[in-house]
Amino acid sequence: MNRDTQFENQFDERVHKLALWALAGHLPVMLGMAWHFETGMVLALFLTLAICAGPILLFKASPRSMLVPLSIGIAATSLSALLIHLSRGMIEMHFHIFVALAALIGLGSRASILAASVTTALHHIAFFFVLPSSIFNYDAGFGIVVVHAVFVVVIGLPATFVAGRYRAFVGAQGIIAGHLSEIAGSVGRQTSELSISARELAQGASRQAASIEETSASLEELSAATKGNAAHAQEANEHASRARQISEQGAAEVKTLTRAMDDIRKSSDSIATILKTIDEIAFQTNILALNAAVEAARAGEAGSGFAVVADEVRNLAQRSAKAAQETAKQVQDAVASSHRGGEISQSVAERLNDIYQRTCEVDRLVGEIATSSLQQSSGIQQISQAVGEIDKVTQLAASNAERTESDSGELNQLSSSLMNTLEMIEDRLGQKFSSPGEPSVGKTRIRSEFVDQLDIRPARETSNAKALEERLPLWN
Repeated sequence: MNRDTQFENQFDERVHKLALWALAGHLPVMLGMAWHFETGMVLALFLTLAICAGPILLFKASPRSMLVPLSIGIAATSLSALLIHLSRGMIEMHFHIFVALAALIGLGSRASILAASVTTALHHIAFFFVLPSSIFNYDAGFGIVVVHAVFVVVIGLPATFVAGRYRAFVGAQGIIAGHLSEIAGSVGRQTSELSISARELAQGASRQAASIEETSASLEELSAATKGNAAHAQEANEHASRARQISEQGAAEVKTLTRAMDDIRKSSDSIATILKTIDEIAFQTNILALNAAVEAARAGEAGSGFAVVADEVRNLAQRSAKAAQETAKQVQDAVASSHRGGEISQSVAERLNDIYQRTCEVDRLVGEIATSSLQQSSGIQQISQAVGEIDKVTQLAASNAERTESDSGELNQLSSSLMNTLEMIEDRLGQKFSSPGEPSVGKTRIRSEFVDQLDIRPARETSNAKALEERLPLWN
């Protein structure tokens, strides 16, 4: 059920109850009139109860039925007819009809006034022909009935119009009050949600600022460490370059040593050849010395001196051969050593060449590491600057969150003021605008989604405007 329809139903129930109490209040009046004019108190009692019973029973059966205001209008003018009858057609009692028509405006029902007017016309016409003394206390013609009918029409038309306008204003009041209640509740809920969100945003911004501060400090430490690593990498690059140069020089010197060992090996081979020649010469000399000794022995006394010389030559040849053999052995050992030295120097040259290649690779890698470290240092510095900017933005967001929380507090005060105004309107009108099962506005916080309220708001305001235009047409 729409809130404005609910408001109208509550209004109808209240005014219908008042009207029924007003109808029931006629009972002592009718009894008094019957007693005063001696027109039958029993008749007054039963007819009054019968007239009031109809609208009361309809109201009990269905308080929101359209038949209730119709029955009240009929009952009101029926009581007017009974009052006129009990007063023996006293002309002043006809005023009750106009009072009843005016009072029926409070129901805000055109149908009740039309029903009352028709009931009055039927009563006057019927009783004029059946029991004229019950209508007028003097000899009146049908023209007087027409005059009364004209007066009823004259007051009935504007009363019907005013009742329609009154109903429109009641509906508009229901729309305004109902949606004012919705707005107050929505503002209250939104301010609560906004306050909570602002508080959470402020807390989150504070935590984020602290985290960013820690991150910034860590980045500064990392930047310092990266700069140190870059410096160490640069220094290692320099040492690697120096080691590469030294290994290159060592490889060149080992190559020189290898060539020298080759030269020594060649010289040793030449010496061995020469010693072999000397050994052969000593061997031939020894043979010649033996031959000379034999010839000296043959010569006897004459060859004794030559024999001594030959013997010394032979001894010298033997010593020369022995020395040549020993020298040849040493030369062979030297040649073998020079061969082993050449092989070792060749192996060392190969190892140094491998070291040189690996040193070059290390030099290249260390250079790349140094370049990468410099780039990382530059990147971390940029990240540190970006984190600094984020820190500024976070501080600004925290400041905005604090202002938002302050604004939400002011909005909450405005919401409280709006709720107080709504309560004042409720007190003045004597009824609540909330649903029977719904808590009063401002008393209980109703959970709802803040975004949904924002999404619904434009369409609801448009429907409210259209509803007001329909309920409040132009006066012309």
